[in-house]
Amino acid sequence: MTDTLRPSLLAASAALLAIAITTPAAHSAELTVNYLLGDKLEAAIGAGVRVAPRYMVSRDTTTTFVPVVYAQRGIFFIDSSRGAGLQVLTDSGFYVSQSIHYDQGRGVKSDLFRPGGRDLAGMGEVPGSATWHTLLAQQVTPALSISAEADVTLKSHVDRQNLRVGAEWNVIDAGDERVALGANVHVGNARYNQAYFGVTDAQAANTRFSAYRAPGGLYAYSVSAQWEHKLADHWYSSVQLTAMPFVERAKDSPLMARKTPVEAMMTIRYVY
Repeated sequence: MTDTLRPSLLAASAALLAIAITTPAAHSAELTVNYLLGDKLEAAIGAGVRVAPRYMVSRDTTTTFVPVVYAQRGIFFIDSSRGAGLQVLTDSGFYVSQSIHYDQGRGVKSDLFRPGGRDLAGMGEVPGSATWHTLLAQQVTPALSISAEADVTLKSHVDRQNLRVGAEWNVIDAGDERVALGANVHVGNARYNQAYFGVTDAQAANTRFSAYRAPGGLYAYSVSAQWEHKLADHWYSSVQLTAMPFVERAKDSPLMARKTPVEAMMTIRYVY
């Protein structure tokens, strides 16, 4: 994954979504308004808490508020975790979505609403940017799905690209309970890895960190376990634990204070 892939990723993801949207036209006389707009609105709203490192590789832990907002009608959706955009699910279990999201970057002070820490003083901020967010998924069996997810910043001078590829297995999916296990690999382009794990000569001169060049490539694995429970009609709770061992491009970073961080998130939502 290199910096030159940015235009290709944008074009390919847009083309793939266009193909998926127009697929039903091959089986009917026309792409109906009902398909595009759907026949009803589905929505969920809730809140939760997340306990996690202040920023990737940080030693310090913080607790933050997590809003849960989701709405979809037809191919259109809004999701607090993925932004706003278009999505398509085919009869074969293939799912594709394309949305505009936001990468907060990283600050140089402790902030409840943005990753960062005072120990990064002198590093300068990692600028935030709107992103082109792509998610592809395929249901392989009733219990197993595979997916790939990419974020590409829309600011050309930022040009960070982050890719996740993984699988999820529903260990229990019956009645009011669902338990799922997940495993993923995480890859960044050179600018992404340098932004979050690297230290330039100028940054080294202003901080206690030694200079470090972080090339593009694999930077972490992650494993997760999620338990979802139906509390009552329309009410659901979710608890998720995620461990992310940093490897390859990230593990030797002078910023590395915790090589295998663990985060926990608990949410409660109301589904309309």
